[in-house]
Amino acid sequence: MKIVAPDTSHYQALVDTLERMLQHRRGLPTTQADELYYKLLLDYYRRPLHAQQEGKKLVAHAAYIPPEVFHALDIVPLNLESWCIVFSSVLKDFEGLASVAKGYGLPPEVCSAHRVQAALFLKGWLPRPDAVVWSQQICDSISHSGHLLKEVYGLPGFYVDRPYGFDDKAVKYYAQEMGGMVAFLEDLAGRRMDWDRLLEALALSQEISRFQGQINSLTRAIPSPAPNRLGVQLQVINWLGLGTREGVAFCQNRREELQDRVERGKGYYPRERHRLIALYPPPAFRWKLLDWMGREHGASIVAEPYAYHWGPWEVDPRQPLETLARRCFAVPTSRHYHGAINYSMVPDAVEDALSHHCQGAIYFAMINCRQGAAMIRTVKDALREKAGIPTLVVDIDVLDPTFVTDDELKDKIEGFLETLEEGR
Repeated sequence: MKIVAPDTSHYQALVDTLERMLQHRRGLPTTQADELYYKLLLDYYRRPLHAQQEGKKLVAHAAYIPPEVFHALDIVPLNLESWCIVFSSVLKDFEGLASVAKGYGLPPEVCSAHRVQAALFLKGWLPRPDAVVWSQQICDSISHSGHLLKEVYGLPGFYVDRPYGFDDKAVKYYAQEMGGMVAFLEDLAGRRMDWDRLLEALALSQEISRFQGQINSLTRAIPSPAPNRLGVQLQVINWLGLGTREGVAFCQNRREELQDRVERGKGYYPRERHRLIALYPPPAFRWKLLDWMGREHGASIVAEPYAYHWGPWEVDPRQPLETLARRCFAVPTSRHYHGAINYSMVPDAVEDALSHHCQGAIYFAMINCRQGAAMIRTVKDALREKAGIPTLVVDIDVLDPTFVTDDELKDKIEGFLETLEEGR
């Protein structure tokens, strides 16, 4: 099957909906950071529609392929995982897309985000990219999705092999892979890499990582100054905003808002009763569940290592590709779900649980994610033994709203919070 003429009307519908969401936010203002967040989303997804008219190449890419390279080459990037999650949850069309994927032979055991992605490719609803770049990080479904897009749309593509472990040898190998990707994109764009511009983009990413580190420190305050949606937003920034001034502006603004609340001794929710660490993203279509937890039960999610607990890295102007490789190893989620968890997720989760005075952990366990589900027992045991806190495991599907109801989710969470209350 080959897509000859993509249908961009559904993609345009997504952009139109995001524009209405931004206008709604401006009409009912909460914080400046929230407005910056929705504007970043709108601008990001609008650019692919205009890339061709502006004489720019559009490259679709898998999660955690570094966007700094695209910015330095003046290429328009489109993060495929974020696009399919936003598309499905904003336009609320999961069941129809899942049916398309099922007809293609993809069973429910396959990650729902990648089933949706496959359906969107097969329907031809992705604006035609000029190329695709993909990898196996953070999961094997990502590598198969990249191959599928390449075949269905008839695109040139480049596969980036990310090492499993993290040491100096792995960094050098990954830097070579980055060099191969740069050469591929140079040929596509018809221009050479502007290394100064790449270093500027990496410097912006470093600002983002530093602001997120400061945010992580601020959420240690009692009561917590942060909304429960903070981790969701910061994970999206690490998908779409790295290497951009817009990403820096959001993180700086959010940091300043939290700093102000800490200085005034004011929590985000009126009465904080429970402090939780979250260990996996919540279902994308039920982010209001997070608001309910804070508003109705005083349950603050104060730490989310998968979202904004970075590993160490610095910009080295003498070695831009090795800097890029180290940045890719340091970024949250990729750092936590691609590699040995005893050197990433486990110590980060224990450290955050202790430093943020957490009383319990919640693990939104995506039932068709082999990477996330495989680490549950190890992380749960470590938090019990080293931080002395229990973990609630909630089975979810990140995109399928029929897998578990709101009432079922709320019942499980309320039961867990009651247990924490009894243990005080």
